[in-house]
Amino acid sequence: MSSLRETSYEDGEGRRWAVLLPESAPESDAAQGIPVGPPSLEVLGLPLEVEVRLHNQLFDRHLLRSSDVKRRPADVMGALMATLKVDKQRIIAVYTDGTGGAEGAEGGTRSLSSEDKPDTHLNHRGPGRALARPGLPGKGQSGRPVLAPGRHHAHPRPIPR
Repeated sequence: MSSLRETSYEDGEGRRWAVLLPESAPESDAAQGIPVGPPSLEVLGLPLEVEVRLHNQLFDRHLLRSSDVKRRPADVMGALMATLKVDKQRIIAVYTDGTGGAEGAEGGTRSLSSEDKPDTHLNHRGPGRALARPGLPGKGQSGRPVLAPGRHHAHPRPIPR
């Protein structure tokens, strides 16, 4: 009986899998090997791109079995944070240049047209004057403070010492 060796392969979606193969089997048979991990993350219902990134982060950290993740929960959190880091960068890009890292047909980043941009005039009354939100303190039409329900003073009373 031949012994088994651990190897890996990449599937059609880009996930890297650890598997066991007989010592005599060629690397090209890795897709038919005995799966070691990480397990499929499809049950989480994540978008495919996020699922594949998380899967590969777990693989890179050698978090393949349940004993690995139970023993190293900080590494699981690190894999999750690294997976979402790309999304964080895309969110920041939306705020800074309006593209979110979206690629246009020409291969460059596309900018939003005025039709794509949110209606900023609905969100503000002018520079530095945000609309008051219901139930939160703010300033009314007269410029005097508008208090939250149940508040009788604009500032809390000092605590006696």
